[in-house]
Amino acid sequence: MPSVRPKNKASTATPNATADAQRVLSNLQSLRPGKDKSVLVGQNMGHIEYRFDSNVEAYYAGLQRMTGALPAIFAVDYGYENPSRTNILRANELLAAHCMMGGIVSISIHPKNPYTGGDVGDRSTGGKPCSDILTPGTSTRQNWLETLDAVALGLAVLRERGVTVLWRPLHEMIGDWFWW
Repeated sequence: MPSVRPKNKASTATPNATADAQRVLSNLQSLRPGKDKSVLVGQNMGHIEYRFDSNVEAYYAGLQRMTGALPAIFAVDYGYENPSRTNILRANELLAAHCMMGGIVSISIHPKNPYTGGDVGDRSTGGKPCSDILTPGTSTRQNWLETLDAVALGLAVLRERGVTVLWRPLHEMIGDWFWW
């Protein structure tokens, strides 16, 4: 099968992608099946409010002890319903260290429903129009912005530290199990 990899510079969906983003893409594109029989392994540590430390010990450090190598991708969920700035900043220390060792960082979020205050599975808008999340002055927008503020702080800290993030907000959008 012919290669679909670009011959020169990494081709990105964003024409003005940062040098770090291009570096990550180039590294991924340089891996060719069969070339060195390498496999990239990623590990999701779950959301940072629930058993994060024990997950890191069991699945990240544990994988290194068992194989002699760290996972290529270190993935976390910045928050399940209520992102905590303290927990985000604590997780960032591990994410930054992983990146500095050449690893890839992936972050997602599972924010609570900004329309109702319910959990991620609450698919109701509480009778509010969907546009409420974009309408200045509404409680829905205020709830959403508070969530985004906590997440933005964490992402900004990682950017300042030179960490490239594969950002996966509101994942699994084709399903019907989350409010988004």
